[in-house]
Amino acid sequence: MIVDDDRNLCESLEMILNEVGYGVVSVYNGADALQAAQEHEFDAAIIDIRLPDIDGVEVLRLLSQNDTNMGIMMVSGEATVETAVGSLNQGADAFLLKPVNARDLISRLERITRFKAAQREIERQRLLLDDLYENAPVMYLSVDTQGIVRSINRTMADDLGFSKDEILDGHISRLRVDEPSGGANRPSTFDLSTDLNGSEWLLRRKDGSIIDTILDFSEEFDNEGNLTTKRVVFRDITEKKLAESNLRELVFKLNGVSQGCSYLCSEHELAFRIYSDLTFHGVPGVCLTRENPEELETKYGIHSENIILISSREMMGHRHVSNLQEVNRVISDYLENNVSPIMLLDGLEYLISRFEFDIVYTFIQEIRFDFMAKRGILLIPVHPQTLSERELALITSEIMLLELK
Repeated sequence: MIVDDDRNLCESLEMILNEVGYGVVSVYNGADALQAAQEHEFDAAIIDIRLPDIDGVEVLRLLSQNDTNMGIMMVSGEATVETAVGSLNQGADAFLLKPVNARDLISRLERITRFKAAQREIERQRLLLDDLYENAPVMYLSVDTQGIVRSINRTMADDLGFSKDEILDGHISRLRVDEPSGGANRPSTFDLSTDLNGSEWLLRRKDGSIIDTILDFSEEFDNEGNLTTKRVVFRDITEKKLAESNLRELVFKLNGVSQGCSYLCSEHELAFRIYSDLTFHGVPGVCLTRENPEELETKYGIHSENIILISSREMMGHRHVSNLQEVNRVISDYLENNVSPIMLLDGLEYLISRFEFDIVYTFIQEIRFDFMAKRGILLIPVHPQTLSERELALITSEIMLLELK
């Protein structure tokens, strides 16, 4: 768009610009320029500072307010340094003196239009990224080094039932549900210095319902390498968790066991098979045994890191326990740090031979209540013929006898 009350100049500039491929609209006063800008989208405007109705710099100011992507070049035949600087301060991209040099005009106009085109593309990409962020299929937020929420996408606010303002500037920990019973993958506090990728958080909606999520993090640092921001992605795994829970319930039923119960297994094969089946379906488990760890891993798929040997001697670098106090400590720690786990306590015969039946029996009486409280499962395999009738009766009065069918 050319804005100048000199019609002959407008015609000359139109011819010059048409020859290099520009479409041109000429208007002869400020009011018409403002009206044309409302009706059409221009890449650039060439505006004379002196117009018959409105000062050209005022036209520049109004056009810049309404369309920051329009390139604007000011022209004048009587310009001073102050006029040129004032025009540039008001948002002009270039300033030319009359008479206008055609080559200079085209060169500057090309630079302006390229620059403005790049700005428009950057803005388009920014809006696209903003839209992708706001409406992503996962929940996003960013926190500062104190865990204060500095940004949150629309998906997360909507999924939780809050407005953004209700979450922004609050601590991220306010969004999660505490689990007094703990959990191996559920951090008790939010700590930016700790790598929490893959952790699971329970988020509470405004209506009180719960979302089960898994977390991923990325980090931002300042020029000195100091951590400034952590971006957090929450992926809703509620349905996945429900499906896994339903499947585990079926596995429990098929194996004839229930959470919170302890069992004396009449066959070692039965105990190891149940343990292997439940841990395969996601139940956390640990195996205390006197068997060869390599054979257990080969036959039942029990990972070596989940095997603790009951022995006074270390074997092949495996962790080991040598007395009932250490066994009890292992059980207590595992129940505290895992949700509804399974534990296989192999080697009952060995423990009885070392510490006498009455002591081991008292130990079983006590730990079965721990498993009941934590909804864990305890499997104790034994060869029944190694126990007297009285001993077997006493143990099965405390825990259920599970026999191979």
